[in-house]
Amino acid sequence: MFLWELGAACRTVRNEETAAAAAIPRETVNEAAGTDKRKGRKRHLTGIKGLGSKKMDLSQHMHNLTEKQHLAFSLKFEYELGLAEIASRMEVDRKTAYEHIEAANRKIAQVSSSEKSKEHRAKSEDK
Repeated sequence: MFLWELGAACRTVRNEETAAAAAIPRETVNEAAGTDKRKGRKRHLTGIKGLGSKKMDLSQHMHNLTEKQHLAFSLKFEYELGLAEIASRMEVDRKTAYEHIEAANRKIAQVSSSEKSKEHRAKSEDK
């Protein structure tokens, strides 16, 4: 019976800590990240810092994207990161990161479509 009570107490404490962590404002968390450096802990990485080399290079498609769309698209497709990690590195929530990725996809598809249309018109004019 003692082990059952201990397990229940551990779950309660874990749930309380999780709830408390979610209630901390983002500014407080970011301020705490600056103090972690003195304690020898690793700071939170942003952008593409610490990712190593790209899995693939898609830079030829990203010339018309905004800075945030470029970063989100690069993290997703060139570095193959998940949405949570992308949001963390961009310091935005997951929905915002998703919206940046989708906006980048739409712009790239639009440019690709217009380029194909130009090629098709050029071929039809040559005939």
